[in-house]
Amino acid sequence: MLEKSRSTVARVATVFVLCVAASCGRETNVSSNAPRRPVAARRTLARLTDAPEWSPCTVSLRPGHIVQEAACASHIANAPVSVGGKDCDDMIGNHEETLRTLVAAPRCTDAAIRRLRTLAEQQPQAGRLWSDLAAAYALRAERDDRPSDLLRSLDAAEAAIARDPQLTEARFNRALALEQVGLPKEAEEQWDQLRRGSRSGWTREADEHWSALRRDASRAAASQWPRNQERIEAVVAAGDRKALASLIDPFRGAAHRYVEEEVLPAWAAAAASGDAGTAQRQLAIADAIAQTLTIGTGDRYLLRIVERIHEVERAKDEVMLGRLRRGHAAYGDARRTERAIGAERAERTFARAQQLLTDAKSELACSATMARAIALSFRNQFAEAMALLEPVEAHAHANDYWYVLGRARSNQAYLYTYQSRFIEALDRYDAAIEAFARMGDAENVANAHTRKIGILRTLGDPEQAWTESFLASRDQARFVEAPSRHEFLGETAEAATALDCPKIALLYQTAAVQLFQDRLAETPSTDSDRIVALHRNLGIALRGMAAVHIRLNDYRQADRDLSEAFRFISEGTAKDDQGVRQALLARIKGVEGDAALGEERFGQAVTAFTDAFRLASETPFRTFRAELLMGRAEAFRHENRRADSERDLRAAIAELRAEEDGLLDRRRRGSSEEFWSAYFSRSQETYQRLIRLLADDNRKQEAFTFAEQARAYEPLHLVLQLDTLTTQAFRRWTHDGRSLALEEIQSSLPADTFLLEYSVLDDRTYVWIVSRRTFEMLTLPVHKKAIESWNDKLRADAREQNIDGFETTLCDVHHALVSGPLEVLASIPHTADARLVFSPDGPMHGLPFAALRSDGDSPYLIENHRLSIAASGTLYIYSILRDRELAVDGRRSAILIGDPAFVPSNATRGLDRLPRGRSEVRRIAPLYAPAVQVLVDKDATAPRFFDLAPDAAIVHVAAHAVARPEMPFRSLMLLAPSHDHLSTIDAQELLTRFRTGHTRLVVLSACSSTGGVPIGPEGLAPLVRPFITAGVPAVVGSLWDVGDAPSEELLVAFHQYYRDGLDADDALRLAQIQIRKHDDAGFHWVFAWAPYQIVGQASSPFRPNHTGEN
Repeated sequence: MLEKSRSTVARVATVFVLCVAASCGRETNVSSNAPRRPVAARRTLARLTDAPEWSPCTVSLRPGHIVQEAACASHIANAPVSVGGKDCDDMIGNHEETLRTLVAAPRCTDAAIRRLRTLAEQQPQAGRLWSDLAAAYALRAERDDRPSDLLRSLDAAEAAIARDPQLTEARFNRALALEQVGLPKEAEEQWDQLRRGSRSGWTREADEHWSALRRDASRAAASQWPRNQERIEAVVAAGDRKALASLIDPFRGAAHRYVEEEVLPAWAAAAASGDAGTAQRQLAIADAIAQTLTIGTGDRYLLRIVERIHEVERAKDEVMLGRLRRGHAAYGDARRTERAIGAERAERTFARAQQLLTDAKSELACSATMARAIALSFRNQFAEAMALLEPVEAHAHANDYWYVLGRARSNQAYLYTYQSRFIEALDRYDAAIEAFARMGDAENVANAHTRKIGILRTLGDPEQAWTESFLASRDQARFVEAPSRHEFLGETAEAATALDCPKIALLYQTAAVQLFQDRLAETPSTDSDRIVALHRNLGIALRGMAAVHIRLNDYRQADRDLSEAFRFISEGTAKDDQGVRQALLARIKGVEGDAALGEERFGQAVTAFTDAFRLASETPFRTFRAELLMGRAEAFRHENRRADSERDLRAAIAELRAEEDGLLDRRRRGSSEEFWSAYFSRSQETYQRLIRLLADDNRKQEAFTFAEQARAYEPLHLVLQLDTLTTQAFRRWTHDGRSLALEEIQSSLPADTFLLEYSVLDDRTYVWIVSRRTFEMLTLPVHKKAIESWNDKLRADAREQNIDGFETTLCDVHHALVSGPLEVLASIPHTADARLVFSPDGPMHGLPFAALRSDGDSPYLIENHRLSIAASGTLYIYSILRDRELAVDGRRSAILIGDPAFVPSNATRGLDRLPRGRSEVRRIAPLYAPAVQVLVDKDATAPRFFDLAPDAAIVHVAAHAVARPEMPFRSLMLLAPSHDHLSTIDAQELLTRFRTGHTRLVVLSACSSTGGVPIGPEGLAPLVRPFITAGVPAVVGSLWDVGDAPSEELLVAFHQYYRDGLDADDALRLAQIQIRKHDDAGFHWVFAWAPYQIVGQASSPFRPNHTGEN
């Protein structure tokens, strides 16, 4: 038996809910196809088919969470389920067992969902299974605070109803999900159907939901801003400040705009024409609104604008009063021009308003300046626009003008977005949300969340994009302008599509189309400007509808949508600037190309994509242009125009790389860590298509070049920012941050070192074998899903100690991925124990290469070869050169950290102290004496680690690590607390604070330190990446949880060999071989030694004494 694992962490789970009437009842027709079973009580808010008995639930929202949680009271005892000590997979089997485990064992939620999905896909017509999958997703949304699971819940409920339209549980779950994902109209219709069933607790609950939605809809209709706006003048005249507050408080941003753009320009016009009565009434309205907003928000911006008018009137300064009148009038004119024919045409008028208001010392100059900045952006004058916004933001911040501060920051984010500076845009939108929230401006908070959706999709993070949509949906009733609501619906539809839920996306896109159709129906035919604007927006909505229909393979409807979209956009952009018109038409042509490609009309697809690219050539959206080039490349490929396809793929990569370079050049080390992996993952398909094309033409060197460029680009960028001699030379060698050429890699590899670099595609895998004198490429008939399956099975078998299954899978992996390269090596003269450097790709990360072997009687790979892992060939060469640089200073000191006295918390639940870790470092210490420092217990603090570790040649940390697959950048290493630091260090802090120094080797004696999470094209585990990118040549760690006793023995042996002068990879190899010969039978198991890997290369600072040769 292995001793207790170092990082077995149970999830903290809660339950999700809604408050309903506390009466009880049972529905007689629970399901059209449900078998008889004992009555079970309700345990979740969403309905499970094994729990027909109703009971009430109550809702709560935990601080810091955004998905509500439920607790459901029950008077019926459920059958007991024993979960203690069992593995999740042992507790789930059939449908009923899976549901019991889902409810009783929160830590098994993921496993239960996987099982339900497998069962549902095996029985595609079983509506009950799909309905329970919907309930399971809803439950996980609550437990993990994961809004995207509400979308998946709706998708599964739709699938259940498609299979069994009368299944009550599925209809209930659909209604619940519709309500939760911000589709209240559709939810109301579904609840209305459910409440009409035979009276029971379930129908009463449906009635509660329906009534609540009806009340919300009625309140929203009664308090819409246009209606409130119509009542303001009468309320002000009556002096009813309380009524005025009730009219403007829900729409504080709209009230600001109303005064700035309508009331004060009306005052200016009346005053200029001598209509003193009208001027006085308009100024009284502005005064009342400004005072009310100041009382409610503490923001005096609008009040100071009005006070300035009063000051000038009292002073009877006709010159200054004239400037104020003309300034306010110009600002109103500019806003009307902007709405009618576009912002660019209004720039001169905004500039005149800005000058007049500045001269008149009116704070409204801030709004005029911001509007002018946006107008300049339509001419691509981004630097000039940003220069206008910066002083406005500073002035607003100094004066607590929350409204102006939010707008300035939101406008900065808008400009950053159009320059593809996405990380800075997200930061500015977050800052804008903070400012708008301070003044209770729910509309602009929702607008900022909506703008973040598209950025996050572009960055390749659909999960977080949906979270922003979920946050925006809570305030969607506050959208005043139809284009703002349309933007929310359209962005949400695209977020749903990105999460592979196009049927749900269609609901949002249909709502967007209906929005503008309704607006057109109610617009007088004489209001031509409004009709033109609505036509433009309807065309955009129809273009979005076509894109969704393409994802649903409904090409005929997509063609109809595109035809209508083109007509409406042509009519709606007649007065627009040419740039706006071209951008909109480019989007339509791009969707047209997608439709033609889907229908295998490849020639038409080429034409459409070509037109789209021409129209988009002047836009700043590189990602969009890359998508067009990829689409055209695919059409060319189908037409067997390989040269044209290759040209477009190379151009697409160039577009993406240019955008990436811009982002990386402005990044700060450790900032925005949550985005980098997803962002660089989005370009992998483009690289893979080009690699396939080149490989098919046997252009193996060019294929290798792009395989090398596709990986570890972001870590390489961090490495090249270091101030070391190696980096200075390497910076010139890598040609401004590009990966090394094949010849450069070959010339730098040591003798008898073979780089095996892989590229995993959906249907095949390429591997390049590179050494000083060798370069070969193999095409392996193994696909991505097979490797993913093997990796999952190895982890499960390691967790369950299933030695037979584990060994079988190791042989499968060896045969598929390693036997071919080994046959090539067999034909090349080399030493018996040649070094193999694996550069894995995608699902290969996490494979225990040391333990691979051809069959149960053959030696393990580690017994014949020294092994190491590299994120890329380029980074491996860097580790070699950096190791040589560090070898010059001759430093041999070590810092050893063991058994830190970490602070118990939710993140550390289930983790105990590590007495074996303390023993481990104390056994290692004499090897490096006297130049060794040992930190254990309370002395092993984060500040001491950051202060001391970079100055040591060798760093060893025997502590707990917590891998966080959902947030890799939050993966933890647990140390002891200090007066100024908690006991946890996450990957982001490591990257930010671990400074470049003299460290040549880091040993992370912690479970899952080199694995435990998905690794994208960055090629490095979250806790490894900070050290490699700080210039540490090599890191040793483990792929999964390992028992403390074998871990101690293996790592003590490793340090003995390393102290004897062996390179780190050779020392690890001999330690793994030695542990297999240990007297304790438990140490022989492959589980005990196989997960240890070394990333990079580090020589020993000690002279060899040849102990390892024995």
